[in-house]
Amino acid sequence: MFAPKKAGDGKYFEVEIDRIGEHTDVIVGYAIETGFDETKVLGEIENSVGLHRLNGQLNFNKRHLHSFGINPGIGETLGAAVSKDRSVWVTYNGSILNAIIEDNDKLAMERRINLMARFNDDEEKVNKEEKEFQKRRNASMKSKMRFDPSIQNVRPGITTTGPCVLLVNVGKMPFRAGIKELEHGLLQGPSFLESRFNCG
Repeated sequence: MFAPKKAGDGKYFEVEIDRIGEHTDVIVGYAIETGFDETKVLGEIENSVGLHRLNGQLNFNKRHLHSFGINPGIGETLGAAVSKDRSVWVTYNGSILNAIIEDNDKLAMERRINLMARFNDDEEKVNKEEKEFQKRRNASMKSKMRFDPSIQNVRPGITTTGPCVLLVNVGKMPFRAGIKELEHGLLQGPSFLESRFNCG
């Protein structure tokens, strides 16, 4: 388990996979510092959240929340943030994944049907409008994952299950997550340290 430093308010970090074993899982997230057992996996204990590389599974406070079906390889990133109100956000190659949890298939389909009617089945215009909608929603949405606001000692963490080399970005390099998201306060920058992390 790798934990750079106390998170403080509104921190975000990204992990880029530089080398990875075929069956190695990388779990990125946050956990409360006090009493945390570093032999445990993030998200599978109280007061922690973890996003898995191998299957895109997201766990929060010992509960399975969602499986995103992602499997990042070399050059791809996973990210995690805790905002000032202790909401938790996770990203894949810079895209905020929380939007998938907040949405549901029926509402997404209804929205697309309405857009198709509005733009006379023009796929290009519909796709453009859909992207703009996602940006607006990502900027205004609240995360369903939230640590107790009274908890001050939340730390970023990485759990690994095998050989890998990870590049940890905590703000010294540009994040894959868009500047607009950073400006809206979901993913507040700066940082603890820059690190090349050899695991396993």
